[in-house]
Amino acid sequence: MTPPTADITEHLRWRGIPERRESTDHFSEPEPAVVRTRERAAVAAVIAGLTSAAHVEITGEPGIGKTRLLAEIATIARAHGHIVLSGRAVGSTGDAEFDAFADTIDHRHAGLAANALPPHVCRTLAEIFPSFPPAAAGTAPAGRAGVRPGHAVRLLLETIATIRPVVLTLDDLQLADARSVDLICHLLRSPARAPVLLVSAYRTRQASARLRHAFASAPALLRLPLQPLSVAQVRRLAGDSISPAQCHALHRDSLGNPLYLQALLDPKEHGVDAEVLAELDELSPHAHLAADAGTVLGDAFGLPDVAVVAELSEATSYSAIDELVAADLVRELPEPGRFAFRHPVVRQAIYRNTRPGWRLGAQARAELTREVASPHSPEPLARLTRRERQIAMLVGEGMTNREIAAELFVTAKTVEMHLSNVFTKLEVRNRVGVARKLQAGLA
Repeated sequence: MTPPTADITEHLRWRGIPERRESTDHFSEPEPAVVRTRERAAVAAVIAGLTSAAHVEITGEPGIGKTRLLAEIATIARAHGHIVLSGRAVGSTGDAEFDAFADTIDHRHAGLAANALPPHVCRTLAEIFPSFPPAAAGTAPAGRAGVRPGHAVRLLLETIATIRPVVLTLDDLQLADARSVDLICHLLRSPARAPVLLVSAYRTRQASARLRHAFASAPALLRLPLQPLSVAQVRRLAGDSISPAQCHALHRDSLGNPLYLQALLDPKEHGVDAEVLAELDELSPHAHLAADAGTVLGDAFGLPDVAVVAELSEATSYSAIDELVAADLVRELPEPGRFAFRHPVVRQAIYRNTRPGWRLGAQARAELTREVASPHSPEPLARLTRRERQIAMLVGEGMTNREIAAELFVTAKTVEMHLSNVFTKLEVRNRVGVARKLQAGLA
């Protein structure tokens, strides 16, 4: 089986596209005006006229350029003399609440707010922002509780905005914890009464329903759903060494996604790995294992084969696939029961980072799932894989699952999974039915 890592390199050779060598023209730092010109201009207009609260929502696929656009927005805001505060959700790897906001306030701005806001407000802010001076919280007067986090953050932003307009950028909100989502919902529902621009970026497929609903119902919101790059934009990023025909091929195969385009142009740089591995870190161990198994099986795979290669039970495999689909690492294909990674580049990155010893065993298990005849053959036994046929023959000889496992040097769980597939394909309910099919001469 050809590993997916080799597929990209072969793809470039087949297309006649030269592999990118070391160069001072780094793809990860394109000219600011090369891409997203329309979106940049729209936000620049909001920043230039920022006199009251405003909101910008940036959405799109992984790798489509949301983080890059946020950086450009921050640059534009600083050029206008605005105060820029930046935060990023870190997901399950973080151990604190309010993770999307925690690093947005530095000690200077925290000190300013601490001198201007009452102690009961500061006490709440100190629970959200590590930089906030605990001493500013003071001692609560009798019967005076702290304020709600959303109200406290709004007062904080209004206080900072007395100096200059504020632009608050929040990235990767699909990973935001529940308390961060609470704050965002409050700021959308009750905007600051000051020139404060909230710019939020997230992946729509992976964001919580509550977050999506909050933005969908927010008033006066500039929505910027980032679309795939055009052929002209791909050409600018790829460079002059690419012919028009090759540029169209890159545009098609990258789906207009800058991250996938980078991987196609620089297949040996592995720059996409960090992005994909960060997504894997959010998964349960079983879902991570199912993803690894999927990379071994090929561009498209079925649930039973994932269970066999990953050595998971059927029930666990269902849950693992559901988790992968929810994370948008894997997508369901029109053919029932078939799945694929959202892009071959994603499969390549995951495969490259599997453990070599496990990978060898997984490849051996995957080979046993290959079908030896067309799945549409009218003969029932012809629809069985090689391993399923072996197990069916041993069942016909009266062997138990444990005996078959010992005979084939596999686990009893693997035999059980294969046997379930045999029952389905032969349209029988039990081992007796399998034996009767064999006796009927359909082998």
